[in-house]
Amino acid sequence: LKLVGTNVALGSVHDPSAGNESASTAIYVQDSSNIIIKDCHVRGFPGIACLVRGACQNVDVRNNLFSYNEQVWDSSTQNDADISVTGYGGDVGDNTGSATAATHIPRNILIAGNKCLSNNKVGISCMSVTDDLIITNNQVVACNSNFVEMSTSSATPDSTKCKRKEGIVPQYYTTLSDSSRHERTIIVADNIVRNTRWSGIYFNDNLTNNLVDNGGGATATITGNVIENFALYVSAASTNYAQNGITVMTAVNAVVNDNTIFSSSDPLNTSNASAVYISSSSQHTGESLTSTCNGNVIQGTDAGITISGTLAGCIVNNNHIQNISKCGIYYESDDANLVCDGNIFENTSQIQKAFDVRGGSSDAGNVVLSNNIVTGGGIYCSQKSTFLISNNVVENPLNRAVSVEATSGSVAHYSLTNNVFRLTTGTNTETYWCFVDSQNGTFQITGNRFDTSSATLVGGGNTVSYMLTIWSDKWVGDYSHNYHVANSSESADKRGV
Repeated sequence: LKLVGTNVALGSVHDPSAGNESASTAIYVQDSSNIIIKDCHVRGFPGIACLVRGACQNVDVRNNLFSYNEQVWDSSTQNDADISVTGYGGDVGDNTGSATAATHIPRNILIAGNKCLSNNKVGISCMSVTDDLIITNNQVVACNSNFVEMSTSSATPDSTKCKRKEGIVPQYYTTLSDSSRHERTIIVADNIVRNTRWSGIYFNDNLTNNLVDNGGGATATITGNVIENFALYVSAASTNYAQNGITVMTAVNAVVNDNTIFSSSDPLNTSNASAVYISSSSQHTGESLTSTCNGNVIQGTDAGITISGTLAGCIVNNNHIQNISKCGIYYESDDANLVCDGNIFENTSQIQKAFDVRGGSSDAGNVVLSNNIVTGGGIYCSQKSTFLISNNVVENPLNRAVSVEATSGSVAHYSLTNNVFRLTTGTNTETYWCFVDSQNGTFQITGNRFDTSSATLVGGGNTVSYMLTIWSDKWVGDYSHNYHVANSSESADKRGV
């Protein structure tokens, strides 16, 4: 079946103010069950090309081609999409907390194998609460009417550039009336997403009106996707955290594994956009908010993996992060537990912080950094948590190879064991190359190798530089069985400890 809309018939893009939602939609399904929409070509519709709305169940949208379904660019009114799934309460998404929302939501929805090639606001948009939603094997690539990719964007409306804000939105806000429901399952897997102004995949389970929820919530399982050319237009001063390859806001037990995320090639990409951004709020106070971020391949982005908020714990393992311009792995959460193991970070150009891990504001929580290989950056840890840093290799950092620094008055334990810190090329100007400040806590620094034999540690503007520096207010700890080797050309005042 081929459906041709008014964009093509009239030779122009429709103004959304000129008509209502149903008049600009090719396929409209409402309060229906057991629906299959497949093998269609939907082209030239100025609103939502395929809309599944209300209490729909058992709906398959698969193997369709969507092209040139777009409106005039207006950031305040533009609500066009190739595929949209929504409950009641609004024309585009239900985030109003209406009384009917909880009993009129879509369930058992499969969106698979579609090509969403329009230059519209969202490729696949599931704005309201949905139960058992699977989005898989879709190609979501912003293109013009001739299927030429829209790979650049701009701050002002320009129909010749990318207008697509997000590629896939599997969840956007939770209604008040949904707060007592069970956890919902949402899977986004094996999609190709390319050319977006903001995020490639954007998942948001925050509550409307910032109210606290003691139940319910959506699980975000995002795996095996390929995301490229995101955050096409973000100003350098932007503090918006929704402009990343994958953005997850307040999910229950988020899983972001085995994705491949490449950078934007657009010169306007000057923000702090991360390949993966996971955050949680204190709204879901009755839930155990944990996250895993494993096995992702990240290359050429601003930042690598950013995780923050009120979390019960997080696992960040076996990611490969290459040639980024800011921080490789950034983690900040009060009193949480973090395991960060087996990651590979390699930069051909040096940056300051490959890892920036900030523990809890109280003396709780444990952070384990182990078996990581870091080239071209350092490991930085701070706050009051207990840090266990072992069996890592850190090579050619821009400044410090490792910096573990406690908040004043901390009684946490800092352990630095069996690591290799080395310079193999160039000159490092850091005075305190490996730095541990345990405050009122304890320290264990054993079995490490500090090696500057193939390069030079010069100490910057100071006349003295140190391979290892230990500060402590309490001096309860162990420093033993470490090995130091210096460049033979370094003077005697380039001291070991």
